[in-house]
Amino acid sequence: ADPNWSAKVVELVRSTRIHGDVRIGSSVRGAIDMVSVAQTLGALRDLTPASPSVSLDAALVALSGRIRLREGSGRDADDIVRELWEAVFGRVADSEGDREGKVNAPTGATTSN
Repeated sequence: ADPNWSAKVVELVRSTRIHGDVRIGSSVRGAIDMVSVAQTLGALRDLTPASPSVSLDAALVALSGRIRLREGSGRDADDIVRELWEAVFGRVADSEGDREGKVNAPTGATTSN
């Protein structure tokens, strides 16, 4: 993976350990898993692992289950991971071929009678 992007992944994972709503942050294993998921997901979407939509989705998959929130925080792990990801990587671009969420998902489904 791109060394600059990998350094940001490590920064993201470290930031899970100091967030006010997080009781237990991710270990280095979260960074390793995020890189692995991003490489696989990027190949499936024909994008690089550092592409914003790929990187964010990989962070959500790899980190949401690895952090434990403080009781009474009123937020879920996905919200925290997304907030931290945006703090490190910036906002997600909504350009063609690099959208947040599922790429090439079917739209306009209809029912037949």
